[in-house]
Amino acid sequence: MKNDLLIPSIAWLLLTSVSITFILIGLKAALKRTDWRKDKQQRIFSIASISIFVWSVLLLILSYKGFFEDFNTFPPKPALVILIPLPIVFIIAFSKTGTEFLKTIPPYWLVFIQTFRIAVELLLLMAFIKRMIPVQMTF
Repeated sequence: MKNDLLIPSIAWLLLTSVSITFILIGLKAALKRTDWRKDKQQRIFSIASISIFVWSVLLLILSYKGFFEDFNTFPPKPALVILIPLPIVFIIAFSKTGTEFLKTIPPYWLVFIQTFRIAVELLLLMAFIKRMIPVQMTF
């Protein structure tokens, strides 16, 4: 059974790595569009990069340990992935600096970043074909 999980696991890690890379490239490009000093841009980029990396590694470890498999708690443990960073996102989005930064991002970037969903659907289809998930989780 572990061998059946190897290819999907590698694919998910690859998709996650590519998505994070694109997010950081976009962040760097958006920061360059601001009129902020270079040290402020670098500080924001560094904090965001480290935060994303630490959060991703934490989720990887928790997933590997089976933390998210229990749906009997309230809120369900997978919901914590959204609930924990949500206040931070709100603080950033509604702060003066965050609002100023968001104005530099072209609207079409927000659509472009959603293209990762195509790969997610293909991975879910692959998992369904290997009988790892039910048909309800596929498109």
